[in-house]
Amino acid sequence: KPPPELKDGDEEWEVEEVMDSRVRRGGRLEFLVKWKGAPRSISHRHFTFRSYENLTTLKTPRKLFGWEDGKFDREYLDKLE
Repeated sequence: KPPPELKDGDEEWEVEEVMDSRVRRGGRLEFLVKWKGAPRSISHRHFTFRSYENLTTLKTPRKLFGWEDGKFDREYLDKLE
């Protein structure tokens, strides 16, 4: 597996896939992320929920959010941009 990139001394993993979403209190949308290079076995370290704002700072490609296939509510996501 490739090592994570270092950004300002902190590990920065690349997003492989956005698996699911959930809405938290206050209407904050979070996405369940699978990190690139993570083993296929399920581990809480390789699948984590992250806010949309956090994922955009990682330059996550738009296609991973499933907008093209209607996986997530486009109207809500457009408000976040």
